[in-house]
Amino acid sequence: MKQKEHITAFYLETLLLIMVFVGIILVLTQIFGLARTRSSDAKDKTSAVCLCQNAAESFSAASSKKELLSLLNEKDNARETGENMLECRYDKTMHPDPQGDLAVTIRWDIRGKMRYGTIETKEADRTIYSLDTAVCDGEEWQ
Repeated sequence: MKQKEHITAFYLETLLLIMVFVGIILVLTQIFGLARTRSSDAKDKTSAVCLCQNAAESFSAASSKKELLSLLNEKDNARETGENMLECRYDKTMHPDPQGDLAVTIRWDIRGKMRYGTIETKEADRTIYSLDTAVCDGEEWQ
């Protein structure tokens, strides 16, 4: 009779150990899944920051709206979307693509000799990164 009790205890301990291992595996799977999501978000944010920085440098270097459009336009990825607004499209690898997933929008306001700009990188309706900039170049901007 005692032999049966030892075997039953062994089976119960083994079952408990298996349940603990399964629980640990589930927790680790959740952690690795979250890490992958965060890594993907960080990659998107890094790309968005780089695109906004390049657009801000072009905004600063341009002496007119026409020059800004020519600086940003590669492979017909840039277009005017309003009186004081441009949009450039890029793919996920930051290469110019007229139908790309990433849209860099530049909006500006001119007050005297100051140009104030807001540059945003969006994917669909989600704003990934936004940058405010200003330029004083001492002459009127056309």
